Amino acid sequence: IPIRNKEGQTTMYQGFNVDITSLDAMQQQLSRAERLATLGQVAAGIAHEIRNPLVGIGSTAALLRDEFDSSDEKRADLDIILNETRRLDRIVNQIIDYARPRDLMPTTWPVEGFVDEVLKLLDTRLEGQRIKIVRQCEPDLYACADRDQIKQVLLNLCHNSLDAMPTGGELRMSAGQAARVGTPGVYIEVTDTGSGISQKDLAQVFQPFFTSGKQHGTGLGLAICRNIAEAHGGDMVLTSEPGRGTTARLWLPLRPARDYAEFSA
Repeated sequence: IPIRNKEGQTTMYQGFNVDITSLDAMQQQLSRAERLATLGQVAAGIAHEIRNPLVGIGSTAALLRDEFDSSDEKRADLDIILNETRRLDRIVNQIIDYARPRDLMPTTWPVEGFVDEVLKLLDTRLEGQRIKIVRQCEPDLYACADRDQIKQVLLNLCHNSLDAMPTGGELRMSAGQAARVGTPGVYIEVTDTGSGISQKDLAQVFQPFFTSGKQHGTGLGLAICRNIAEAHGGDMVLTSEPGRGTTARLWLPLRPARDYAEFSA
């Protein structure tokens, strides 16, 4: 900090020993919020301009498809049009989901039962796969958050883990209490024994539209998950080792539902 004399000239500098880690994190979060606001405006325009012709293309292709026999090559071509139309619609929806502000509807719920509920939803995906499921939850553990949004996060993490274990492995979901910067909270972890993520890719996994090679991925899944965590005043961290697996940790602060008003849009 410059120290000036009466004439306004700098005569010396006063230094302070200050930890700027939290300030840097705040600046990064503010910068990301500004980018999100801009992207949200663009996404709204894109959705309006793309969805209308998509509906027309999809409806017309569906009508034409019904006029051809199942063995006709033209029907197969129309199937491709329909599938790609649906895929484009999903991409548009994900862009909007990533960019729009989130209105939270927090409630208090038992974490152990919630984890069981999420794992139950994976039953169809697990059929025919050699995946071992392990659950480790501290008893009498409660969270206060938007139940549906957190379920979306955990399902996304679980599906990512299953994608990383095409030949089988172990999917572990654990939960417990953990404080962060003096704030009490709960964590829910999803761990797999899959292919892992390189350190180069690990630094970019939360960047929108980054994908490490998924054939049908849009690169928005983890970015949306982190947005949901931050909307709750929480955080998400990924650790990984190539060839040994990945752990995704969702951390949520312990606070009454009324306190979430400051995080809602």
